Amino acid sequence: MAVKIVAIAGSLRKASFNKIILKCAVAAAIAAGAEVEVIDLAEANLPMMNQDLETKNEDGSLSFPAEVEAFRAKILACDGLLIASPEYNFSIPAPLKNAIDWASRPNNVFAGKFVGLCGASPGPLGTVLVHEHLRTVFGILQCTVLAAVARVGACHTKIDFATGELNDEALIVRVQGVAKALVAELALHQ
Repeated sequence: MAVKIVAIAGSLRKASFNKIILKCAVAAAIAAGAEVEVIDLAEANLPMMNQDLETKNEDGSLSFPAEVEAFRAKILACDGLLIASPEYNFSIPAPLKNAIDWASRPNNVFAGKFVGLCGASPGPLGTVLVHEHLRTVFGILQCTVLAAVARVGACHTKIDFATGELNDEALIVRVQGVAKALVAELALHQ
């Protein structure tokens, strides 16, 4: 049976560097035999995390707004996540953090998932700090974050904007490597 991966870019922008990186990683994961569903946070329409939007059921469980329930169900059904995130003010972008916060509400649907990280930034250091913050958050949520990451600095020089593709061969190999490592790790745990 194929492993199931949910892929998410932490940026809402249509021409996001991270959506381009994610497209490369998704193609590699599919080529390695995974089923991949890409969730575009711009289309997910998740409200800002607010406990006032939750409903406590008679059995003590919580119900969430329909968009949140749909998002949580996709995360629950997958084996692992592939995240491509920019770094905003040296940390996690609000749309991605909001999605993580909703999915981590009781019962935490991230528990037991494996996570592969990649990210792009026009800055020289790439996404070093956001990866460390994501590693901390996902660790607290009982996920296993792969050691292999693809951090892309000066990304605007490594993308062919006419085609929307990466044009740096070493970078392509690194991004594909994260996706392939995630698929291989998930296959070991099926």
